[in-house]
Amino acid sequence: MIKIIVSLFFILSFINANEVSNNIGLFFKIKENKVQLKWIPQKYSNLNTYKIYKTANNEKEKLISTVKAKAFKELKKDGFSEDYIFSIYPFKNVKSIDEQLKATLAQKSISGFRILRFMQDNEYAKNLGQFYEDNEIKSLEVYKYRIELFQNDKLLSQKEITINKNSKPFDSIAWLDAEVDNMGVKLFWDNGREESFFNIYRKLDNESRFRRINKNSIYVPMLEEGRKKELFLDTTLKENQNASYKIRKLDFFGEELFESQTVKVKRTINRKAKPLSNVSVYNTDTKKTIKWEKRKDALGFNIYNNQQYNGKYKKLNKKLVKKNYYIHRDFKINENSYYYVTAVTMHGESAPSRKILSYARDVSAPKAPKNLKFSTKEGKVILSWDEVKEKSSLAYKVYVSMQKDQKEWSLIEKNDIKTNSYTHIKPKAHSRFYYYYKVTAIDKKRNESPSSNIVKVKLPDVIAPNQPSIKKYKTYAEKIVFDWQEVYDYDLSHYNIYTQDGKNLIKLNKKPLKVTYFELKNSKYNGLRKYIVTAVDKSGNESLKEKHMLIKSLDLIAPKIEKINYSLKGKNLEINFTVNDKDYNGFEVFRSSLENPKYTNVSGFKEGTSYINKSLSSNRKYFYFIKVYDKVGNVRKSDIKEILWRK
Repeated sequence: MIKIIVSLFFILSFINANEVSNNIGLFFKIKENKVQLKWIPQKYSNLNTYKIYKTANNEKEKLISTVKAKAFKELKKDGFSEDYIFSIYPFKNVKSIDEQLKATLAQKSISGFRILRFMQDNEYAKNLGQFYEDNEIKSLEVYKYRIELFQNDKLLSQKEITINKNSKPFDSIAWLDAEVDNMGVKLFWDNGREESFFNIYRKLDNESRFRRINKNSIYVPMLEEGRKKELFLDTTLKENQNASYKIRKLDFFGEELFESQTVKVKRTINRKAKPLSNVSVYNTDTKKTIKWEKRKDALGFNIYNNQQYNGKYKKLNKKLVKKNYYIHRDFKINENSYYYVTAVTMHGESAPSRKILSYARDVSAPKAPKNLKFSTKEGKVILSWDEVKEKSSLAYKVYVSMQKDQKEWSLIEKNDIKTNSYTHIKPKAHSRFYYYYKVTAIDKKRNESPSSNIVKVKLPDVIAPNQPSIKKYKTYAEKIVFDWQEVYDYDLSHYNIYTQDGKNLIKLNKKPLKVTYFELKNSKYNGLRKYIVTAVDKSGNESLKEKHMLIKSLDLIAPKIEKINYSLKGKNLEINFTVNDKDYNGFEVFRSSLENPKYTNVSGFKEGTSYINKSLSSNRKYFYFIKVYDKVGNVRKSDIKEILWRK
């Protein structure tokens, strides 16, 4: 039993695994207004730390909890048993090599206990640091949880799951069957396609309600498809006592959710040979093979046949059949036929088995279609193949699957396809996945051929990502720094940023942007402008350009004085200069002398780039400088010029 549970542990731990070491299996349950999460790492360690993130309705992801195994001292303080604490901390207080070896061997032996307890006891899962309950989901429609596994501050793995309030783990119990023999009541049921735990309930005729009869939940490994196996034996039912049975399946959180139908039995001791079970008939157009279970107590078997269910049956074999099969060749095509089998033992011939209906028909199928080809357009897969040229050929069937080796493929068209071509219309959003197609031919008797070659198809991606929004920006003297929201798209390639210049959009980035920020340096696009960010996927689809932000660039650069010329013109001093600035506004001239060292504004604010200074005194030394201004108030001062006036 321990080995079975250990294998279950490793199987579950690899479910939907990422490519990082120590993969995580993640499970959820919606209970009232709560979301319960459980997870299993591939390699358990009490040193693991888990960070749980949550995204609500595509809003910004938030860290909602950090969990780890409950501390050794706390478990002891809470009064848990030594075995319970040892299952979480097997290496605690290990001091020698011998003790470490014992702990290592013990660790393997408790793996089964841990997974069994983990699945049925949420408190134990919480103490392992592998359980979280989120109470804040009342207003949510869609929410995503992401779990990161850390060990010694190193990220080892992560796993995420997206659900909504209507999400439900799908499961069911397809059937429950019971057989009574001298040993007791044998129960058989469909446990689904994965390992599960079950509880058995029984109600006697003199009881008012069902009572659970198993002490511990019954673990059932995944069974092979179509295989029937005894899963529980009730030996406590007395002879000639009536009872009803039903079973309930436990979910991954240890709660009973799925209930079977009820079966009723009466315990009898059969002194004669019991009827055979599992009788089946396999048909071709030339023979019928009747098979049944092997019986150690049987001396041989008899096979009976009739055209009607309740008619008089005729024994087909002249001698007892020693094997557990019989081949019948003398029958009519296209007519019903019924069979049953009996076992002959030392106590006589058994009662008839269940009667099996058989219908033989022409089972020769047409040849398989060849040369299946495809082409694609937006939301369309166009298939064609070579025509099957047989007289009995009637039509074709087209199948699709998302996995090439899948056993059951989906039939696309219920009606017969009469031509050797077919166009499958699909939503454009399905371009994310690969699909596999195959074709078969059917004849007038509905015999179906083997499948054609399989083609692997991917729709062209024509759906662009969502447009990002600029979250914030900051202007500097010579640049603008943009920051925008990250776009979550499975095949996102990069971002572009544009500005509007008149009616045209000008792309500002020379290379594709792989990050969510951009620095626009030394831009020639000044003033108040529209700025737009887009997202581009790997197929080249670019998002809309509807969202924009108006941003005014910040001018902190003062005008630059290129050249100043001071020249004497008669009794006046003429000053000329040039300025390199697009928003140059004007200038002022300041003067001082040895007699009056304080500088005085002699020009006032002037537009243009020239000025004539009059009323200068003879034989006096003057000092000049200029201040130039742009339209936002940036100012630059020239060097001081010394002028000796001799007039």
